[in-house]
Amino acid sequence: MRRIVVTAASLIVLIAGTAAAHHSYGEFDRDHPVTIEGVVQQVILGNPHAIVQFRTDKNLIYTAEWGNALQLARSGVKPGTLRAGDRIVVTGSPLKDPSFHTLSLLTEIRRPVDGWQWHRSALDKEKR
Repeated sequence: MRRIVVTAASLIVLIAGTAAAHHSYGEFDRDHPVTIEGVVQQVILGNPHAIVQFRTDKNLIYTAEWGNALQLARSGVKPGTLRAGDRIVVTGSPLKDPSFHTLSLLTEIRRPVDGWQWHRSALDKEKR
């Protein structure tokens, strides 16, 4: 019985630690979204967020936290949709601390060269 209690307690601590490790969106400025253009450096379709790193013309590296891989796949975003070297325009909420170049709560990503675009509404439709 003691082993079950210890195992259950360990599991609760593990789950709580994982939940606490994920940030809240309170650190992002939802009231003042920004649109930033740059060239994709790296795309990681993973969980809890897909990550797009891109370099602006001012040589700043931005990290955009996108939806999770399953949500994005359901809305048509698959490996290879965005590639290193693609010029993109990203709209989202910046961190309140401007020294960190991170966007989250993305509402749009566009690739002007061929007209490809993703909108937040694609994820909203997927949830229905």
